[in-house]
Amino acid sequence: MMRRTLSGVALLTALVLPTFWAVSQAEWQPAADLAAFQEVTLTIEGMECRSCVKDIRKALLRVPGVSSADVRFREGRAVVKYDPQKAGEEELVRAVESASNAMYRYRASVLAQGG
Repeated sequence: MMRRTLSGVALLTALVLPTFWAVSQAEWQPAADLAAFQEVTLTIEGMECRSCVKDIRKALLRVPGVSSADVRFREGRAVVKYDPQKAGEEELVRAVESASNAMYRYRASVLAQGG
């Protein structure tokens, strides 16, 4: 009787790929839809630690129409890609400010183009 065993690559594919696929599908957008997306840079005051980055990023990604949020602690900025048909700059600013908590109060504003 012949036993079948999974090679390292097959095992990796069987275990990791489904997880990767699920994560990547959450942020996946069809190419035609990406053309309609805009990018905005927000300046953020009040970030004191990496946990702040996590909280702000999570709040931005909860806004309908946001496809990505790159929050940069050292720069005090966030670069956000969003669908202007579903969200606007005001919603993004409010999302950052809503991430405030008892320890940290965040303030955000839209960085002028070319800034």
